[in-house]
Amino acid sequence: MTNSNTYSLVAAQARRRPDSVAIVDRGPVTYRELMRRTDRIARALTDRGLSPEAPVAVLVHRDADLVATLLAVWKVGACYVPLDLDDPPARQAHMIRAAGSELVVGTGALLRVLHDAHRTAGDGCRLDTECLDIDDLSRNADGTYSDADTDADADADADADADADLAPSGDRLAYVLFTSGSTGAPKGVEVEHRSVVNLLEAARDLLEFESSDRYLAVSTIGFDISVAELFVPLITGGSLLLRDRALLRDPVTFAADIRDHGVTVAQTGPTVWSTVLAAVPDFPRLRVAISTGEAIAPSVAARLVGIADEAWNLYGPTEATVWATAHRLTGQTATPAVLAGAMLASTVSAPIGVAVNNVRTIVVDHDGSEVPNGEQGELWLGGVALARGYRNNRALTDDRFVSRSGLRWYRTGDAVARDAAGVLHYFGRNDDQIKVRGVRIEPMEVESAIVSVPGVRAAAATWFESSTGGRSIVAAVVVDPGVRLTPHDLHDELADTLPGPMIPSRFVFCDALPRSPSGKIDRVAIRALDHDRAGMGAIADGATGERAPSARLDGTERKLIDIWQRTLGTQAVGPDDHFFTIGGDSLAAVTMMLDVEETFGVSLPIRVVFEAPTLRALAARIDDAGQPSGEASGEAAGEPSGEPPEEVASDYIFLLAEGTGTPFFFCGVDLKLARRGMWRADCPLYAVSQWAQGKGFIQAKSVDELARKQLDAITAIQPHGPYRLGGFSFGGLVAYELAQMLRSRGDEVELLFLLDATEPYLTVAGPLANDIRPPLLTRTTSYLSGLRSSGTTRRQTRDVAKRVFVNLVNLGGRVPIWQWLNYQVVHLHGRHPSSISTRLVPRDRWPAYWYTSLRLAKSYVARPYDGRVAVVFLEEGERSDSWRSLLGPNLETFTLDEKAHGALFDEPTVSRWLDYLRPLIP
Repeated sequence: MTNSNTYSLVAAQARRRPDSVAIVDRGPVTYRELMRRTDRIARALTDRGLSPEAPVAVLVHRDADLVATLLAVWKVGACYVPLDLDDPPARQAHMIRAAGSELVVGTGALLRVLHDAHRTAGDGCRLDTECLDIDDLSRNADGTYSDADTDADADADADADADADLAPSGDRLAYVLFTSGSTGAPKGVEVEHRSVVNLLEAARDLLEFESSDRYLAVSTIGFDISVAELFVPLITGGSLLLRDRALLRDPVTFAADIRDHGVTVAQTGPTVWSTVLAAVPDFPRLRVAISTGEAIAPSVAARLVGIADEAWNLYGPTEATVWATAHRLTGQTATPAVLAGAMLASTVSAPIGVAVNNVRTIVVDHDGSEVPNGEQGELWLGGVALARGYRNNRALTDDRFVSRSGLRWYRTGDAVARDAAGVLHYFGRNDDQIKVRGVRIEPMEVESAIVSVPGVRAAAATWFESSTGGRSIVAAVVVDPGVRLTPHDLHDELADTLPGPMIPSRFVFCDALPRSPSGKIDRVAIRALDHDRAGMGAIADGATGERAPSARLDGTERKLIDIWQRTLGTQAVGPDDHFFTIGGDSLAAVTMMLDVEETFGVSLPIRVVFEAPTLRALAARIDDAGQPSGEASGEAAGEPSGEPPEEVASDYIFLLAEGTGTPFFFCGVDLKLARRGMWRADCPLYAVSQWAQGKGFIQAKSVDELARKQLDAITAIQPHGPYRLGGFSFGGLVAYELAQMLRSRGDEVELLFLLDATEPYLTVAGPLANDIRPPLLTRTTSYLSGLRSSGTTRRQTRDVAKRVFVNLVNLGGRVPIWQWLNYQVVHLHGRHPSSISTRLVPRDRWPAYWYTSLRLAKSYVARPYDGRVAVVFLEEGERSDSWRSLLGPNLETFTLDEKAHGALFDEPTVSRWLDYLRPLIP
């Protein structure tokens, strides 16, 4: 084991099962594909002449390339320094410098953001590091890799000897992972390969992981649990489902992903488990459910047992390589343990169990002497799992890693007791350290960041029990005289320097920090401060002020205040309060939004809370999503309804995915790209729609008029070129006209992307255009052909028959009455929602949209276009011939072997055309 490393274990599995699925991100990735990508990155690293144990910072999106990058770093004998994508650039840069990294491996946009932010920070520190953009390594336009440089790795067996030569021995560093530091800055923990291998083999044996298992991986690589999530499956020949941790804020999708992808093993913190299990009563059954990262309340442990064949509570600090002890949870977990013949129950946590393979545990008093079973003491850990120490911090290493009886131990700072059966029971910390959703936080680092805010005189941070049952951070703040600060101000300032879990969820302003008789900060007293004052700011004289009078609350705001009060357990909520500064956190946001959905009858993604975190702003988003019932409706409250809402084109443009650089405006795009996180390009993605809930369709008599209205909204977001435009189906015609308009006014259109766009009419416009339609017999024949397709369901057959009947009764070219009625009902509901229109409106808006787009398409005359165009066709035929006749020499085409127009946003088709598009918009 000591001469082994994780890379060689994964490579061995790749040789045994090259065509088995290793990773599922946007689609399946085999072991062969993973190792080929690893080899390409490893060659690029070798070319840079890295020395053994050279620290390589990693800043990569969560897809298969992330795993390949970590393996490549290990293959060449270096160690990786994980950078959390959600960390502020200033914190990322600090870690790079503290680790001594001279190379950052990442993707283009992430690397640019890091350097641009650091260049403008004005802190006098330069970030002189070389960057390796892995997107530049032999990737073809369609997202695959050329075979030109795969000769060396085409045969996995032929690479076995080379792997053995390149891979480092067990006593070399595997990674340097930064955790919160007691000195006010993050500290880097150095972990060796032998410790990682011991962890993975111990976890594999403990969980009985097999090649048929699939592990859900959601933890950022900046969190040490990611090591187990990513590599336990890969050393066993199993697979992992790679997802972003934002999934944890969406319990329904979290459960759906487990069910849809056959996940058998999943782990997360107890606070998340508590929220998810409350939101999804029919949670899919797992083979193994793991709670880790923080103490699990006995009540939550009992619920976790009910969803899995095995449920485990796994404990361990970063300094002992992720997991040091394990306890299998049972239905009797909540009962008191018998310790030394006496009943002693921990209300803090279920037991943390016994040591895993090759880990030692002892319980000692303040002098370092072992205490007998049944007595509380500090837990010390020893064995092969121990880290080498802290990066460039000998004093701290000597303080936390100590010798006893000729052995090396790590002082955890955790208070435990061992029962007569040898099981460890956890009772909390013996210092001020905080655990928030598995993230270890030193109060000093939070306090240092707060004090750095101009106008803050002093600050002290500690934990408090949040509404979700977990812990969040509360900060007591003293400001200078004459300074006005609000919790919102502090939250925004800290977002530039601290990661999300370290930003206090509650700020309490006071004249002086509470202190004990000995003069130390009294953190217990801080937790007892009146948290109903948490939403108030500090006024000019430095004292806590009263709320300023606000405008009369409307019905939505009154109901939302009630929800926030229930969620956060406070009565002091006002319309200008910020959810994340009066006690809310990401999990409380999930609970709150479930309540919003039930109360108002609207369904909003959890990201809305982060985009509109104040109560007044969130209430406005609820109103936009659909007029709520009851007194939230002006009409129901006895107030005049007024005129229909004014049509504003910006209401029809939505930000689906964030990014940097030139935005991509996509007409008619399916919103699945936002919900599933499939958009992996580095630029922002905007959906350009014809429909807005509560406002109906954009009123336009032609494609030209529709495009002009959309153009105003687009240029309000991006005033000048170059522009990137895309369009799907009828949206392709709108995007095409937008490109014509932008070029005619002198703007550059960098790219026009057409995804199976509606066939343009080339020669006829005006009233006669309504007569341009295929002969009746041709249309009817095409519909009937659907009946002969193999696998046609009874429902699909009835649908085809209905369309045939509609054509037969529509001989005169009139608009089918059912289309006209659908359009009228949907539009009426959009402008004037009522209980009647709610019952009449179709569950989807397809019939009305189809009628509207058909009418506009027939009156549109497409002009030739010679700019850069990329077109995706489903098949070569009349539609492609029409487009080719319009588009000039700068045309690029990509043909999909997909028959269904409506399946273009379903997997695996969506990943195929997205992989084609991404290299076109660097």
